[in-house]
Amino acid sequence: MARFRPNLVVAGAGGPFAEDAWGRIRVGGGGDSDEAAAASVGAAAGALEMAVVRPCDRCAVPSVDQELGVKREPNPLDTLNRFRTGKELGWAAARKRWTHASFFATYCQPAASGPVRAGDTVGVLAARSWAE
Repeated sequence: MARFRPNLVVAGAGGPFAEDAWGRIRVGGGGDSDEAAAASVGAAAGALEMAVVRPCDRCAVPSVDQELGVKREPNPLDTLNRFRTGKELGWAAARKRWTHASFFATYCQPAASGPVRAGDTVGVLAARSWAE
């Protein structure tokens, strides 16, 4: 995972690539479980809400060894190119430039500033489809 240089990693999100369907999320601010966070749609004290802006099309950076600064095998883009392109995901019809791009993770934009802590719950507040 470190090769992708994420800012936030969500565990137990409901299956591989669950973030593909997220439109808006809340981090922290309520409940002891993901279900509690997802069920509470109103604003929660201490919570940070984020809009999922778009899927993350991947560049060659994850192919580079972070310690040595050289391209290493296995190359994660080779794997992503087999099943995570815009064409394979059904997103290319709505966004032609995504046809051959490989996707992993998402870009999010916070609605306001706020803390994010290890162990915070994450709830999905709204869904979204990138095929439209």
